[in-house]
Amino acid sequence: MRLLIVEKDPVMRLTVTTLARDIGFTAHAADGRSLAADLLRNAAFDLVLMDMDQPWPDGVSAMHTLRSGGPNKRTLVIGATSCADPERLEVMRNSGLDSLVAKPYDLNELLEEMVRLLDDGPGRKLPGSKKRLWADAGLAVQDEALFSSSEELVIVLEGESGGESGA
Repeated sequence: MRLLIVEKDPVMRLTVTTLARDIGFTAHAADGRSLAADLLRNAAFDLVLMDMDQPWPDGVSAMHTLRSGGPNKRTLVIGATSCADPERLEVMRNSGLDSLVAKPYDLNELLEEMVRLLDDGPGRKLPGSKKRLWADAGLAVQDEALFSSSEELVIVLEGESGGESGA
C-alpha cells in the first residue's frame, strides 16, 4: 500500500514515515505542498496523511485541488490539525477529507484510523493483519473489538521492561 505523508514538522514526518514503513507501507514524505502536489500529480496513493495547518496553500485549498481530478481524486485522506476553532474544524471536515485527527499525533489513534479507513474499502488489503500492525509498530492494542475472532491477538506491553533508570 502506498502512503503519502505531508507534514511540515520534520520530527513528526520522520516518525510517521518510519512507523508506516516498519508495518509494511511504501511510504513517501513531503515537507511542503509543492512537493506533495508533484507527487500527487504523478503517482497514485492508497492513503494520504495531510497536515492541514501548513502554510500556503492551506489544507482546505489543497483538498479542493486534490479532489478536482488526477490519479488521487478518490484517494483516502486523513487530515491532521492542531486547530481548536470549531468553525475552522468544520470547514476542514467539509473539504473532502475522509477523516480528521488531532495533533500532536497519538500514534495508536493514528494507526487505528489508518486501519479503519483502509479496511473499510472494497478491494483494499492492508499490508499485514490489523493485530500484527500494532505489534510491528511497537504500539499497544487499544481496542480488541477492532479484531475479528479468527485473528491471533497480539498484546503489546506498554513501557520499558528490565531497564534501569540512572541519574
